[in-house]
Amino acid sequence: MGLFDFLKKKEEAVFELTTAQIKPYFEAAVRERFANINKTVEDIGVQIKYEIKKIRELIKDLQEAQLMNPDISQREMNVMQGNRDNYCRRIKVFLDNIALAETFIELGESCEEFFHHWEITVNDTQKNHFVLKNYFGDDIAKISRKLQELEKLFIRLKELLEKENLQLVNTIKQQFQDAEESRKKREEYAIKATDAKAELAMLRGEQNKIEQRIASLKESNDYRFYSNFLEQMKSVDERVEAEKKEIQIFFVELERAMKKFAKGSDDALLSRYLEDHVAALLHDDELKILEVFDKLKKDLEKGKVDLKDKKKDKTLSILEDMRKRLKQKRETLLQLLDEQQEVKEKIRKNHTALQIAEQESWLRMNAQNREDTEKKIEQLQHELERVNPLLIMQGIVQNLEQYTGRTIAWKR
Repeated sequence: MGLFDFLKKKEEAVFELTTAQIKPYFEAAVRERFANINKTVEDIGVQIKYEIKKIRELIKDLQEAQLMNPDISQREMNVMQGNRDNYCRRIKVFLDNIALAETFIELGESCEEFFHHWEITVNDTQKNHFVLKNYFGDDIAKISRKLQELEKLFIRLKELLEKENLQLVNTIKQQFQDAEESRKKREEYAIKATDAKAELAMLRGEQNKIEQRIASLKESNDYRFYSNFLEQMKSVDERVEAEKKEIQIFFVELERAMKKFAKGSDDALLSRYLEDHVAALLHDDELKILEVFDKLKKDLEKGKVDLKDKKKDKTLSILEDMRKRLKQKRETLLQLLDEQQEVKEKIRKNHTALQIAEQESWLRMNAQNREDTEKKIEQLQHELERVNPLLIMQGIVQNLEQYTGRTIAWKR
């Protein structure tokens, strides 16, 4: 059984076609449909070639034609020659662009290209045509008639093709191109999806290895030391904060008196203490603030600092207490800060902790890569669902049924 034998079975109500048979069926159907006009189309093609040949001969005659008027000025001669050169060149280019396709499916495109170039040529040569009529009227008239005859031949060819539903043929042809592009895209997306899934599997394998390394590191003695250091750091941090809070409480009680005292003083040290009690105390190696407090105490006792009696008495009591305890508070806080720094250094230098930090960094990168790859797979799956050449083929089958008038059973 030959490839196109199914076209001979016109008596059958339904044509069974596989996907691979649909395009050959279409091409054979077009040939069968256009067989009726094949001779006419061939004759038109012969006439078109003849008209092109005659126009070329007329263009040559125009190029070689001599002016009959000997009194024409040089300026007019230059104008004429410029228009003649441009006209002949544009008509030659137009003729060179005329090409008749060998298949009926592409003949429609040949017609469209002809009319496109014809419109451009007419617009580009209007001025030349008008000027040259004054010098070579007969030659221009002959060329114009031949060009019009050529146009009529293409109009007739186009009408013949349209009667045979060439527009639907071109639609089906485009659908085949779309289906092929869709198939290639789907194949490309499928390959990318497979690669992405393999990459995701690799990343998950790396994730398991990293997590196992972290778990193993956390079982080591060095990590136990690290955990102890963290507990120490937590304890030291709490003690540092508690000590700072006690110092803050001392100064908060004195703050009102210190501010009133500062109004009549430009003492930079007092300003630093009012801005940040703890930081100023830590930088006050010689406890110069006690000298300021002595002055404040004297001014309070002399009534130079305006405070109510109850507040004044409490402030004087705190100042006395501060003199006794401030040095101790400062030394205690400095010791705690030294201890805090020492524990921090132990944590920083812990080899296992550094290894775990490195592995956790790799784990975060792995998680980000897995997330990106999963999104990529999801997007590719979406594209695979969206790009479906079978849907386009279904449209082709429906249009083929309309074009041939035959029912098609498509075996996918």
